[in-house]
This record gives sequence, C-alpha cells and structure tokens, in this order.
Amino acid sequence: MIEKIIIEEADRIIAEYPSLDSLEMGFNAAIDFAEKHRHAILNIFRSVNREIFEQYLWKVCDYVVVSYGKTVFADKPITDEDRDLIIQFYKAQCFGMVIDWLRSGMREDVHNKIHRICELQKGMFEEMIRRSIESKDKGK
Repeated sequence: MIEKIIIEEADRIIAEYPSLDSLEMGFNAAIDFAEKHRHAILNIFRSVNREIFEQYLWKVCDYVVVSYGKTVFADKPITDEDRDLIIQFYKAQCFGMVIDWLRSGMREDVHNKIHRICELQKGMFEEMIRRSIESKDKGK
C-alpha cells in the first residue's frame, strides 16, 4: 500500500507540472506534498520501505531537473555528455537536499532554503551550458 501511494504521488506531481520554468517550482511541489503528509513520509523514510521511497524521490528529482533542462537547454549546441552531467549534478543536489531535510525530521523551513539556494545559483545552469559550448567550440 505504501508503494502504491508513493507511486501515485510521484506520478501526480509529474502530471501536474508538464513543464517547469524553474527548479524551485519543482522542488516546492515535492516539498508541499511531503509537508501535507509529514507523519506518513517520515514513517516511510524511517522504515524498511525507504528504498522504495528513495526510488520515487529520485524519479521526481529526475523529472524536475530534466523538465527544467528542456527549457534551459532548448536548441543550444551542448554535447549530450555535458547535458547529462549537468542534469546528474542538479538531480543529485535536489535529492540530497530533500534527504537531508527528511533526516532532520522535516524540522527546517526547507522552502526558504530552496529559495535561497536557487537565488545563489541563479544563472549557474546557463553558465554551465555556456562553458560547455565554449569548450566545444575550442575543441576541448
């Protein structure tokens, strides 16, 4: 039953946000669900079903970053290798922040942290793309 709830919620978040204008929007959708179901999420996170939970959290993080990446990458001449590396980096960051928040017992105001980290990183995604294109043009 727990797996079914997690699968349905991951799929709902993905369906509700067919495209993302910012990573913050996607992070907040997942966090809002977790906050609404705080007790259940913490029980799942601390249970033997944690692996199932992490698989679907990874799926949501992947969706958030890939969807946002489609907007940012658009038709930019970036190598598949660099695109995949940038996506992997941001996906791991998203996953890690959520896991860290869960480990703290969801005590922190994670929305403010996510907002702040997004402010601090503003333009980094685009800068990584620019550097990828630049190094490609120089022949690496």
